[in-house]
Amino acid sequence: MKGHHRRRFTWTGALVAALIGCGGGSGSPKPDGGAAGIGGAAGAGAAGSDGGAPTAHLVQAHSGSLELSPTGKQLFVVHPDADSVSVVDLASRTVTHDVLLAAARPAADATGHYAPAVGPRALAHDSTGSTLYASGQWSGAVYAIDVASGSFTQSATICSEPIGVLVSADDANVFVACAQDDEIVELAAHDLSVVARVPCPRKPWALAWAADGKTLLATHLLGPGVSALATQPLALNTTWTLADGPSSNDQTEPHGPVRGIYDAAIRPGSSELWVAHIMLGIDTPQPALDFQSTVFPALSILDSSGNQSARLSVQANPGDGQAFGDVVSGPRAIAFSDDGGLVFVADTDSEDVLAIDTTARVERQIVRPLPGHLPEGIVWADGELYVQERNTEDIAAFKVARSGSALTITADGTPIPTLASDPMPPTLRLGQKLFYSANSDDVPLTQNHWDSRRVARGHEP
Repeated sequence: MKGHHRRRFTWTGALVAALIGCGGGSGSPKPDGGAAGIGGAAGAGAAGSDGGAPTAHLVQAHSGSLELSPTGKQLFVVHPDADSVSVVDLASRTVTHDVLLAAARPAADATGHYAPAVGPRALAHDSTGSTLYASGQWSGAVYAIDVASGSFTQSATICSEPIGVLVSADDANVFVACAQDDEIVELAAHDLSVVARVPCPRKPWALAWAADGKTLLATHLLGPGVSALATQPLALNTTWTLADGPSSNDQTEPHGPVRGIYDAAIRPGSSELWVAHIMLGIDTPQPALDFQSTVFPALSILDSSGNQSARLSVQANPGDGQAFGDVVSGPRAIAFSDDGGLVFVADTDSEDVLAIDTTARVERQIVRPLPGHLPEGIVWADGELYVQERNTEDIAAFKVARSGSALTITADGTPIPTLASDPMPPTLRLGQKLFYSANSDDVPLTQNHWDSRRVARGHEP
């Protein structure tokens, strides 16, 4: 299984048609537990009814800004600052399609104001990888993109600030997290018409399929945690609250309300839900306030009932489990290895990737520095990691090798450019980097990779 942990299935075309024809609904089948790779999927499926080559079917497990195609041959990436989505061929490491979603490329006006019209934030592919669905945060629309031709075939205005997007296993429905409207919306995939709207707690962000393959999970960026929704029909079942970090006499110990819940995904071969977030130590007054006592990175692990079994951060509080070995900032996106033994966390602010042993629940390695800036997406593909770097508009590639207890992560060539020409002016790109960076090895605006100013002030890039 490749990319974000995703559920992969290989069927003949006749079987797919039979399943859909039987009214399978919009729920997702159970995952395969990450036992096989995409190469196996493409070769292990039965031939189609016409005797042709089998088709790989793969259900994307959680929303993200970077995704891998079901065949493992393409990457799909959004460009929030360029109003486009790129299709990257991995064999040649080149962009085959750059799909503009706006009427024109964004450009600075006479006053220097730069305002993308669409702001694509996340995308999801259907089970064959033939159609992509992208959310436009600023346009309020969802876009359907034909991968083969590299053009968007239709769009529909859905809500205010759609972010997470995910497709049902039968490709019949698309689910959207509407951040400003505090609701989850179900769309008919064929025409993007609204099937259902369900209110939920504030600021829903990322979407993921639960381990049962039918329950839709939605994170809430500013808390309280993660909501679980039925999909047949769409309905809010419950919301699991992520517990605040416990107070302590030591203000540098991880504590405070949970915020910044950017991503969540089921660990392959288990029912564990891993959730990336931060905690804010809002009880620390000025002038004692500093970054090492204010913003703490964390991963919370929930069971299938939403009970928290562990929380990992820079120190281990009682009941939290183990801890990271390095200070990181701004955990944004996660990806699992095929067997679920490792989870990789892209840290946007400290600009690194943290590798964690999911059994021992301890850090195994950190990839620092990255070649570019502002990492926001990450996928796993057959021993390879791909990291979307938004500020430099490229994708960094790394080879991952395991031998016994040893783990090595090494750069695989130079980053893959994902835009032929960046429309954002260089001075604004520099400002973006400086404002969001907590990479103290690169720019000494913070210390020891503690979180940047924008998190403490509540800014969302």
